[in-house]
Amino acid sequence: MAAKLELLCSISGIGPVSAAMLLAEMPELGRMTAGEAASMTRLAPVPQDSGAMRGRRMIAGGPRALRQVLFQAALAAASHNPLLTVGAKRLQEKQATQAGPRRPC
Repeated sequence: MAAKLELLCSISGIGPVSAAMLLAEMPELGRMTAGEAASMTRLAPVPQDSGAMRGRRMIAGGPRALRQVLFQAALAAASHNPLLTVGAKRLQEKQATQAGPRRPC
């Protein structure tokens, strides 16, 4: 358990609180694939399809506290890792172009 905690803390953005939360909520960590972990935490997009209709993909459900901890860890990692900062800016620009120009209320 201490080895897993130390390994998680070595990841950028993951601190002792985040690592403890991950180990408490996902004791299977280390014995599953990345896809299985994303499905278990409900971070993998779930299709809303029915027959020929294709709906939006969205994430929902799962352990809310775990998703919040992972979100905070991602924010911390993005602010300290230049590669993640570039990717985050690219996603923000993509969202801004999809939403169109913002109008004041």
